[in-house]
Amino acid sequence: CFRKHQIEGDDVMDWKVFSEVLRSLDSQCTDAQLELLRRRGEGEATLSAPGMRLESALKWIFSGPKRPSLKKKKTNEELEALIEALRVRTASGALILTLDSGSMDRSVMQLRAEVGALLGRCVDEVKLIAFQRQLEDGETCQSLVASEVDCLEVTAITQEIPQLDNSIPVLEQLDVLKQMIMSSSLEYQIDSATHLRKILSVEANPPIQRVLELGVAPRLLELSQQMSTPQLQFETLWAILNIVSGNAHQTQAIVDLDAVPILLKILKESASEDVQDQAVWAIGNIAGDSVPHRDLCIANQGMPAVLQVLETCKKVSGLRNAMWTVSNFFRGAPKPNLDDLRPALPLLTRHLRESTDVEVLTDALWSLSYISDGPNHYIQAVIDAEVVPRVVQLLRHESAGVHTPALRTVGNLVTGDDLQTDMVLNNDPFGAVMQLMASPKMKIRKECCWLLSNICAGPLYQVQQIRDHGFFDQFSIMARDAELSVRKEAAFAIANASEKTEVINDLMKAGCMTAMHELMDSHDHKMQDLCLTFISNLRKGLDEMPPSQLDDVGCGWAKV
Repeated sequence: CFRKHQIEGDDVMDWKVFSEVLRSLDSQCTDAQLELLRRRGEGEATLSAPGMRLESALKWIFSGPKRPSLKKKKTNEELEALIEALRVRTASGALILTLDSGSMDRSVMQLRAEVGALLGRCVDEVKLIAFQRQLEDGETCQSLVASEVDCLEVTAITQEIPQLDNSIPVLEQLDVLKQMIMSSSLEYQIDSATHLRKILSVEANPPIQRVLELGVAPRLLELSQQMSTPQLQFETLWAILNIVSGNAHQTQAIVDLDAVPILLKILKESASEDVQDQAVWAIGNIAGDSVPHRDLCIANQGMPAVLQVLETCKKVSGLRNAMWTVSNFFRGAPKPNLDDLRPALPLLTRHLRESTDVEVLTDALWSLSYISDGPNHYIQAVIDAEVVPRVVQLLRHESAGVHTPALRTVGNLVTGDDLQTDMVLNNDPFGAVMQLMASPKMKIRKECCWLLSNICAGPLYQVQQIRDHGFFDQFSIMARDAELSVRKEAAFAIANASEKTEVINDLMKAGCMTAMHELMDSHDHKMQDLCLTFISNLRKGLDEMPPSQLDDVGCGWAKV
């Protein structure tokens, strides 16, 4: 309808025709609105004021920041009482808009937005000048004209936000990124946040410190809370998590901005799994930085928030990050309170039973290894979760990332009391451990010997299970031929087993005497102590052993 009546090559229109156009567009368009709009033009019957095109006029009247109420129409007397109170002009003097005395309740920020809309600029590109100073956003138009007898003249100065130069590396344009992220333009904010997270994602020497010194971290956290713009949240959170992947001082700089409760609030309230993924990842980075930061996350109810993601998330990447974050809640010494960790155990058990993803299994098992590396009541919590059979089963997993934390967990569990150790042995871990004893990885063989040495320190019936599964021969081989750290763990196992007179002959037959004799030449004092303990146990066994059993071992006893 507007195009139909527009005069060719000009935006000037007869006021009567224009009024009819407006009424055809909006049947609720009031006389008061039309009168107010008419006053914005410089001509008596036209809208030909510079900078006030008809498109802008229509936009203002139907979607402007301060549309007059439709509920109550002003009377003709009220309209007559309105006087022109404020004019906004360009620096060259062209009139942009005027406000009457009945429209002065808006803030300077709202006025800037309105002027920007009329000029086709974003609000950050508009500054308003009066009284030889820049007007503050928090001021109201009414307060500005309170002391003015005549109409207040305001000058609008426009300045474009600088754009990135594609011919220059982004890292050399950080000041431009700062101006973009500080603007109120969603497009600029997303563009800046995207570039920031990209330069922070480089593998070698990411410029974390330079970005922190730029002063944009508070703005990133502020924008990350805008639930209505998930894309902006995603990009800003990604930049934040890259910062907290830096050193302790850089992580602390984000924590000092009250980031932990902010991130957890986002995690709880966001409906976007992508946003949740970034938030939980950032929390995991913070919790993994230090024990105080871990405790801060837990104190802010981080565990329930992350467990909710584990409970509901369908994306594998989200499950991986949530499980890794849980493992960081479990990690570190001193340990968290058991009551803070216990709620996670059912979900850990469920994912260990149901998941086939290596990363999810790995971090779930490391969580169990951390909690079981402690007092017996922590060990009992793992046993009560009924997860031991699955952990033992995962000792045979083909991935070292899985069977390594499974082995560590089993080793920690058998450091408990006899009943707790029995709960592990009843699930027959021996076949899997024997298989791992042949691993080419020194650390795996060392873990196996350490695990078995703890069982050898138990009662006779547990030591006999070690013997019956052929591990005495393995101890002898490891003590002679393996790396020093493995030899030491094997020596621990032999020395512990030798405390039981009933298995001494079996140790001798397996060649443990020869292996321990060779270890006496070691310069490692602990190794020498273990050898002396073994020999002392043999002498004690000799005194207690019937002569018929001495004949079975022959020359082995002669060496003693």
